[in-house]
Amino acid sequence: MKEVEKKLKSLRTQYSREKAKLKKRKSGDGVDDLYKSKWQHLSQMNFIEAFVTPKQSKSNLKVRS
Repeated sequence: MKEVEKKLKSLRTQYSREKAKLKKRKSGDGVDDLYKSKWQHLSQMNFIEAFVTPKQSKSNLKVRS
């Protein structure tokens, strides 16, 4: 059972990384500069999108009142 959990975690991590790369764009990027995933399982793993939640980001800025 531990092996299955380890493999699932690995697949979720890889999926999250690939999705992040697809969303990431730099200023001045053209159509040819878009990231295209070479990971063969990306389309099959799209079902997991509903279960993968991005980590909450924290700001290091102080809010003045």
